[in-house]
Order: sequence, then structure tokens, then C-alpha cells
Amino acid sequence: RAKAYQQHVTQTYTTAAYANRLDNLLRQIVPAVNDNSTVTLRPATIADIEAVSRVHLAAFRGFFLSRMGKAFLREYYRTIIDYPRGVALVAVSEQQGIVGFATGFADPPTFYDRLRRRRFALAIAALPALLRAPWLLSKLKANRRRVIDNASSEVASQVCELSSLAVLPQWRGRHLGRGLVAEFLHRARQTGVQTVSLTTDAENNEATNQFYHSLGFQLAAAEQAYGTRTLNRYVYPPATSKVKAAA
Repeated sequence: RAKAYQQHVTQTYTTAAYANRLDNLLRQIVPAVNDNSTVTLRPATIADIEAVSRVHLAAFRGFFLSRMGKAFLREYYRTIIDYPRGVALVAVSEQQGIVGFATGFADPPTFYDRLRRRRFALAIAALPALLRAPWLLSKLKANRRRVIDNASSEVASQVCELSSLAVLPQWRGRHLGRGLVAEFLHRARQTGVQTVSLTTDAENNEATNQFYHSLGFQLAAAEQAYGTRTLNRYVYPPATSKVKAAA
């Protein structure tokens, strides 16, 4: 799997090409966000973890991470915010506080290694959910295998992964998601990477796939997750040169 990922994702990008694409995206998106003067985008802090977890649960009802419970989410997002090359942003309404967020991390193998070293804290946080729904354990093990696969890919260390993007349901349709992605791309570039990567469900998820396509992301590969679930992997910016051959 790591080899296939390398074949699809190892691209040659120049800083100028990334900057030009990002500047165009910001011109299209940021004015739409700034039209709503009551919302600002800023880096997330440890103090935001509770609100970020709340938004996650509201935006992703029934999803795997949501089923793991708020305590697990708090530990997970704490790991991202504490990570030196983490990218965590929140959209803040003057009236309602945090209404959306985007999180991710440069050099995913190093991040996943850090996550693995926090497995005991994460396991304790997940324990109530696992006791209520033991079947979650099989999905947790499948995700762990996927983490190990990602951590073994050398090329993955050269990208920044957009791991979560969420907006409260009542705030959708106001371009907050687009604004968060644009700002995430900007800050990801500041970490020194030239490529941003993400995964999303391939099936019964047309709106989300179209959303990332409209922002200039390119479909790079399809990956098998647990069970019959298939994930589409997108990269930004799109390929501008030939894919390097895998070693």
C-alpha cells in the first residue's frame, strides 16, 4: 500500500507553482468568508479542544471517531495541537464561539508515531465507548494497521495531511469550509511541505468529493479502508509534472 501511495503522490512541485495556485484560491474564497464580519479564522489552542470536539460530534454524527466518544476526541485533537508541525485552525463566531475547524499535520509518519506512543492515553479515553460497543475494537485495529502503513511510507513525510474539516450544520453554506481549507493550505506551506493530502469516502459522498475537486484538489488514488470502505486520496496542488517511479 505504501508503494502504491508513493507512485500516486510523489510529485515534483515548485514553490512558485504552489504559491500561484494558492493565491488564486484565496482570491476566490476569502472575500466570501470575510463578507460575514462576525466570523474570524485563527489558530486553535489547547483551550479550544472541548469546543472542537463538540463541533466534530455535531458534524460527524455516527462516524467512527465520533463513536469513540468525546474523551477520545479530546485526546486526539490535543495530540494534533501539541504536535510541533501540526496545523489546527478554528472559525470563531462572535455570538456562538467556535463553529468550524480544520486540523492536520506535516510529516504524517512522525505524527502517527507520536499518536502510537500515546496509545495508552487514547485507549483509556476510548474505553467507555468500547464497553458500550465492542464491535468498535475491530475498526480501531483496522485503523491502527492503516496508521502503520502510512507511517512506513517515506514519501508521506514530505506532505501535510488535512485530517479533519468540520462546520456546524447550521453554519454550512456560508463558505466557512472553503475559507478554512484555503487558510489550511497557506499554513501548511509554511511548514515547508509542497503537497497537501487528504482522504474522504469514495462512495455515497459525492458532495464532499466535488467540494475538494472544486478547490483544485486532484484525485491521486483509491485506498481500501476497513471492511468494504474505500477512501479517495486527494492531493493539492494537482500534478504539474510526471510522477516519479517508485523505488
